Formats: sequence, structure tokens, C-alpha cells
Amino acid sequence: LSYLFHAYGTNLSFEDGEYNFVKTRAQHGVKRAFELRDLHFEIPEP
Repeated sequence: LSYLFHAYGTNLSFEDGEYNFVKTRAQHGVKRAFELRDLHFEIPEP
């Protein structure tokens, strides 16, 4: 079963301008990746 997740995870591709959480997490850490994700999608405050 792990080979399916590996195949899926390694075949991800992103277009310019799309948010890549996996790459961002590797570069900035989990907390900052979530912060940048929220900024990218402009989630309004309740």
C-alpha cells in the first residue's frame, strides 16, 4: 500500500501560481506553510 502513496506523492505537479504545500513545508516548516497557504487563498476572517 505504501507504494501507492509514494507513486501519488512523487507524481504531483503544480502550475505557476498554484500553492504547493509540500514544497513550502519543506522550505519554511509546517506552521509557516499554513500561514502562507491562508495568505495565498485569501481566507476571510469570520
